[in-house]
Amino acid sequence: MATRGAVHVWIVLLILFISVRPSRFEDNISIRKSVATSSNQDAAKWPARAAVDGDIRQEITYCAHTLAENQLTAWWRVDMGQRMTINNIKIYYRANFKNRFAGYQIFVSNTTDLNNGQLCYEDASSTIEEVSTVKSHQCQYVAQYVTIYNYRNTPTRHGFYWQWAVLELCEVQVLGCPVGMYGEGDCNQKCPEDCYGGNCNAINASCFYCYPGKHGDRCKQDCVANCKDNICEKDSGICTDCIPRKYGDFCNEDCSGNCNDSRCYQHTGHCKGCVFGRYGDVCELFCSNNCRDKTCLQDSGNCIECVRGKKGIHCAEDCPRNCVTCTQVDGKCTECVQGKYGTNCEKDCNDKCKDNLCTKDDGNCLECQHGYHGMDCTLECEPTCKICQREDGDCTECLDGLYGGNCSLACVNCERCSRETGNCLTTCMPGYEGEFCQMIIQSPPEDDSTGTTVGIVVGLLLLVSIITIGVIFVIRRRRQNPLKKEGPFDDFGRQEVSRSSRLNNGYESDERTSEPLANLDNVYVNSGNVNKTTDTYEEVYCNSGFEGIAISDLTSLVKTKMLNKAKAFEDEYKSLPLADLYEHKVGMMTENKPKNRFKSTFPYDHSRVVLDKQDKDPHSDYINASYIDSVTLPAEYIATQGPTNKTVDDLWRMIWQLKSGKIIMLTNLSEGPKKKCVKYWPDEGQPMSTKHFEIVLDRERVYAFYVIRDIILTEKKTKSVRQVHQFHYTTWPDHGTPNPNELVVFNRRVKLYKNSLPGKMVVHCSAGIGRTGTFIALDALLDYGKESGMVDIIGYIRTMRKDRVNMVQTIDQYIALHNILIEAFDMPDTLLPRVEYHAALNRLSDDVPVNQTKLWQEYQLLQTMKPTYTKVDYKAALLPANRNKNKDPKVLAVDKFRAYLTSSLSDRTDYINAVAVPSYTSRTGYIITQSPLDDTIVDILTMIMDNQCDTIVIIEKDPVKWLPKEGKDSSIGKFTLKHLGGSSNLAHIDLIDIAISNQSHKFDTKVRVFRMTGWDRDVSVPPDSSAVLQLLELVDSRRKSHDSKTTVVMCRDGYTQSGLFCCVSNARDQMKIDEEVDMFQISRQVLVRRPECITSVDQYKCCYNLVKEYLDTTDVYVN
Repeated sequence: MATRGAVHVWIVLLILFISVRPSRFEDNISIRKSVATSSNQDAAKWPARAAVDGDIRQEITYCAHTLAENQLTAWWRVDMGQRMTINNIKIYYRANFKNRFAGYQIFVSNTTDLNNGQLCYEDASSTIEEVSTVKSHQCQYVAQYVTIYNYRNTPTRHGFYWQWAVLELCEVQVLGCPVGMYGEGDCNQKCPEDCYGGNCNAINASCFYCYPGKHGDRCKQDCVANCKDNICEKDSGICTDCIPRKYGDFCNEDCSGNCNDSRCYQHTGHCKGCVFGRYGDVCELFCSNNCRDKTCLQDSGNCIECVRGKKGIHCAEDCPRNCVTCTQVDGKCTECVQGKYGTNCEKDCNDKCKDNLCTKDDGNCLECQHGYHGMDCTLECEPTCKICQREDGDCTECLDGLYGGNCSLACVNCERCSRETGNCLTTCMPGYEGEFCQMIIQSPPEDDSTGTTVGIVVGLLLLVSIITIGVIFVIRRRRQNPLKKEGPFDDFGRQEVSRSSRLNNGYESDERTSEPLANLDNVYVNSGNVNKTTDTYEEVYCNSGFEGIAISDLTSLVKTKMLNKAKAFEDEYKSLPLADLYEHKVGMMTENKPKNRFKSTFPYDHSRVVLDKQDKDPHSDYINASYIDSVTLPAEYIATQGPTNKTVDDLWRMIWQLKSGKIIMLTNLSEGPKKKCVKYWPDEGQPMSTKHFEIVLDRERVYAFYVIRDIILTEKKTKSVRQVHQFHYTTWPDHGTPNPNELVVFNRRVKLYKNSLPGKMVVHCSAGIGRTGTFIALDALLDYGKESGMVDIIGYIRTMRKDRVNMVQTIDQYIALHNILIEAFDMPDTLLPRVEYHAALNRLSDDVPVNQTKLWQEYQLLQTMKPTYTKVDYKAALLPANRNKNKDPKVLAVDKFRAYLTSSLSDRTDYINAVAVPSYTSRTGYIITQSPLDDTIVDILTMIMDNQCDTIVIIEKDPVKWLPKEGKDSSIGKFTLKHLGGSSNLAHIDLIDIAISNQSHKFDTKVRVFRMTGWDRDVSVPPDSSAVLQLLELVDSRRKSHDSKTTVVMCRDGYTQSGLFCCVSNARDQMKIDEEVDMFQISRQVLVRRPECITSVDQYKCCYNLVKEYLDTTDVYVN
């Protein structure tokens, strides 16, 4: 009996040993900790806590169990109460249910959101036999939460998978120690003091990271002295980078003396650029003398550019005859010898060109010979002119002996005089003196013959003057231009247009008067039917023909018209009909005047929109709106004023009656102190009601420079429902003209947006004439120009003005319209929808040499279209006080895009080398800047304060010295920085929270810093694309939770990495929000602000590929 009892005791002890505790050195830090789960099959029978109760039996009775059916995702999570050092995670799953367990994932994180954590393990078993229901996973991270996750999708990943996502976890053991501790069973020993952050492996005390200067298992060994910043790899001691002039694993080899700055790559010794005139791996070879500036590519020796007159990769061949310079690859002439022009410089310049010089492409003279004018210099100046203005033939210098505005007056008693005043510029004829040589010199009489002689001379001179003036008068009359005709609107009054407004970006207003009508609020009127009256004005709408210029000539024409302070544009604009041309009696009626936003802007009677009359009110048919013709079709657009409180219902009546599906709004509700338009739509969740309609905002999407609103309109009487789309352009400057690229992109969005209603688009600003006319002209002329290849801009403005007063209201808008159309016609079709993205990317990267792919051609076009800035555009950056704030004197912040320091100290300027770049959804999305110099750290902090930034992205492999260290505050100027904590759960991404305060400005904020460490500054594209996508996801989540505040993006030079990051971020957002992407336009908007960004075709291709990887990643999780 005693023996049998002893056996029973040993069996019990053996069961307890097996089932209660694993044989590990470190603790099970998850046991009996707080848990959560996505669902419970039966919380009483199989609670989530059963997976941390210490019982490892794999029977359902002892397991946690999520819902078994109809679930596509399932998760279980344990909270260890604080951050712990994890070594292993061991899972005991319900026995014999491998098909349910298969495909599971393990995440560790410091928040309950697993997306902000790290994927530790994913089961990739391809057969059911490979799946194990008891498995231990090494997962060496510091984290507070462990999440077991599974999912199912259609089609299933493998046929043996269970149909639904379900977890039956019998025990989850998280083995590790508290942060900073290790030990055998009870984690009672501290990690070595040289471990970075005091953290080490929970079992063997091996440090995860070492402080700079140390390496080894426990960080006891010193890095070699030649390691840059004294940093080396923890395990091997190999330097992560070398000090200048050294290379090798331990930086003990000397770089070649032919390397530029004696710098070379660490592992090969190959030079990072060569000294002047050299190429090769170690710059041992000489570039060709025919290479421009003796500069060639390091790897091949191919010349980057050729000296004048040479072509070919080594510049060994001569350019074609008559070419001064030609393209390096194909030898096409880019500059002709004097006197030649044409594609191959085969044509002769006009002999009237000064110095026989003309433009290469079209042969237009650069300047005219004296005595000639006109675009081709074939028109003779007036016979009295020595030199005249090329544009209009006005005299600028008279023939000797003449003066006056038209050189029609003869100088008096001198050979040459001032054109403006007639003052003599040469000595007077004998016997005369004075400023105008009109005073006769008085001399003592010698004899009687003297007076006679003087009288004869004076008489002869007067006779010569009279004859000269007569001859000039007759010649001028005969040489008047027989082709000069009066304009069709010359009977209307003209208004002088100042040039100063155009040259100084002068005030532009949608109003013909700044005085609005009084008492416009809170009075609602009835409304009525829309018909463009034709009766006596029908002939007005017949276009008799269309003339214009070729689209291919538009750019050169605009350049020519901008000469002489844009006088040609000014003269053209003056020729347009001004003020009211036709009757507008209906709008001026006493009953209708309160419906007009401005006192003197009325629709013409013949072209006004006529509403259906309501409630027997004879005046309810009026709204201040006009039909506008396109180039070829009548009444294609509706131009109207921004509604007032009294006319909101009238606007919706018109939209309903015309079955319009698109509203284009080109003004903000207020601009400065002026009210431009009332808000005629509701906010989300707050329906709006007018006399005849119920209005609901169904959806609103905010972009960097416009907003799209989908509005549900319900007619009260019939209960009929329609959806109308409003496109609100929000960035038209109050005192200027819009960014051409942004307005054209906006117009493209309007055109491509699907709409089921057949009515014409309604366009409005404030008065409905200035911005409205500019947008309608863009839309109409773009359509016509694409079909015909021709545009007649001024002709179409006349077409609009016969239907509504003063369409395209200012000369600034007139000039801007030309530039906007140039942008529109030049814009390539690079918009790619999501469903076609992969196929389109393959087409862009066809299997041909790189410089023949469509992607390469697209990149070259992008480079040609980016702006060329001059010193005038960098005034602030080039001030003596600011020059040392720029790391590279060639990379400066453009004045109109730079980030201003509004709180700068009295001894510092407002300049920092940083530019504002829009995100896809915000005008102030990003600020791109360089890593600060020692003297500009305070400027970075001031910029963060002035722009209320709370997120910083730093792409820098080396430690960031200005960030505060853990447990140690730092002071920079009047700023105090404090380290609030951080983590490194993701590969190559560190997260640090810091507090920044400035008591003198009462500023105190918390900033999150994302530092990407795996992208070296010498590498143009990121080596780990998944890290970039993870970083984008983190930043996006941060921005959404913090009201899209401006994010600072910083890299060493301020453009290589940060520019690519912003492009990819905007492209990802466009694909995510609109399921399409236009990499060309996204890149262009960044390059306008920082032309140095997207440094190579490899970077441009990388942007495309990262969007592809984003799609590949997200498509996996689509149910």
